[in-house]
Amino acid sequence: MRLTFTRMADRRPGETLVERDDGVVFARRGAGGGADLPHDLVHALMETELRIADGIWGCVADGAVWGPCGTSPVAGRRTGRSARTG
Repeated sequence: MRLTFTRMADRRPGETLVERDDGVVFARRGAGGGADLPHDLVHALMETELRIADGIWGCVADGAVWGPCGTSPVAGRRTGRSARTG
Protein backbone atom coordinates (compact mmCIF):
# COMPACT_ATOMS: atom_id res chain seq x y z
CA MET A 1 0.00 0.00 0.00
CA ARG A 2 1.21 3.48 -0.81
CA LEU A 3 0.14 6.57 1.16
CA THR A 4 0.66 10.13 -0.05
CA PHE A 5 0.01 12.83 2.55
CA THR A 6 -0.88 16.36 1.44
CA ARG A 7 -0.89 19.27 3.83
CA MET A 8 -3.04 22.27 3.01
CA ALA A 9 -1.40 25.72 3.08
CA ASP A 10 -4.03 27.15 5.43
CA ARG A 11 -3.56 24.30 7.95
CA ARG A 12 -6.96 22.78 7.21
CA PRO A 13 -7.09 19.01 7.61
CA GLY A 14 -4.83 17.45 5.03
CA GLU A 15 -5.67 14.71 2.60
CA THR A 16 -4.24 11.23 2.20
CA LEU A 17 -4.17 9.50 -1.17
CA VAL A 18 -4.39 5.75 -0.52
CA GLU A 19 -3.23 3.35 -3.23
CA ARG A 20 -3.92 -0.20 -2.07
CA ASP A 21 -2.27 -3.30 -3.49
CA ASP A 22 -5.66 -4.53 -4.79
CA GLY A 23 -5.87 -1.53 -7.16
CA VAL A 24 -8.32 0.51 -5.10
CA VAL A 25 -7.35 4.17 -4.89
CA PHE A 26 -9.17 6.68 -2.72
CA ALA A 27 -8.61 10.04 -1.10
CA ARG A 28 -9.20 10.39 2.62
CA ARG A 29 -9.74 13.73 4.34
CA GLY A 30 -7.59 13.89 7.46
CA ALA A 31 -8.79 14.48 10.98
CA GLY A 32 -8.18 17.93 12.38
CA GLY A 33 -5.68 20.55 11.31
CA GLY A 34 -3.05 22.82 12.74
CA ALA A 35 -0.68 20.17 14.10
CA ASP A 36 2.94 20.03 13.00
CA LEU A 37 2.34 16.68 11.29
CA PRO A 38 -0.85 15.50 9.60
CA HIS A 39 -2.90 13.30 11.94
CA ASP A 40 -3.01 10.36 9.51
CA LEU A 41 0.76 10.54 9.00
CA VAL A 42 1.30 10.21 12.76
CA HIS A 43 -0.82 7.03 12.72
CA ALA A 44 1.18 5.63 9.79
CA LEU A 45 4.53 6.37 11.45
CA MET A 46 3.55 4.91 14.81
CA GLU A 47 1.99 1.78 13.32
CA THR A 48 5.09 1.20 11.19
CA GLU A 49 7.63 1.82 13.94
CA LEU A 50 5.74 -0.18 16.57
CA ARG A 51 4.89 -2.91 14.03
CA ILE A 52 1.16 -2.66 14.71
CA ALA A 53 -0.40 -4.75 11.93
CA ASP A 54 -4.02 -4.18 12.95
CA GLY A 55 -3.96 -0.40 13.35
CA ILE A 56 -5.90 1.96 11.12
CA TRP A 57 -3.57 1.68 8.12
CA GLY A 58 -3.12 -2.08 8.51
CA CYS A 59 -6.89 -2.46 8.36
CA VAL A 60 -7.08 -0.22 5.29
CA ALA A 61 -4.37 -2.32 3.61
CA ASP A 62 -6.47 -5.42 4.35
CA GLY A 63 -9.54 -3.90 2.67
CA ALA A 64 -11.30 -1.70 5.24
CA VAL A 65 -12.64 1.65 4.09
CA TRP A 66 -13.51 4.23 6.73
CA GLY A 67 -16.38 6.25 5.53
CA PRO A 68 -18.21 7.28 3.57
CA CYS A 69 -17.57 10.53 5.45
CA GLY A 70 -14.24 11.93 4.31
CA THR A 71 -13.49 9.16 1.80
CA SER A 72 -13.69 9.73 -1.95
CA PRO A 73 -13.11 6.87 -4.43
CA VAL A 74 -10.53 7.67 -7.09
CA ALA A 75 -9.98 4.37 -8.93
CA GLY A 76 -10.60 0.65 -8.61
CA ARG A 77 -13.43 -1.24 -7.03
CA ARG A 78 -14.09 -1.15 -3.32
CA THR A 79 -13.59 -4.59 -1.88
CA GLY A 80 -13.16 -5.93 1.60
CA ARG A 81 -14.87 -4.93 4.79
CA SER A 82 -16.30 -1.64 5.92
CA ALA A 83 -15.17 -0.10 9.15
CA ARG A 84 -17.03 2.18 11.49
CA THR A 85 -15.51 4.98 13.47
CA GLY A 86 -16.99 6.44 16.55
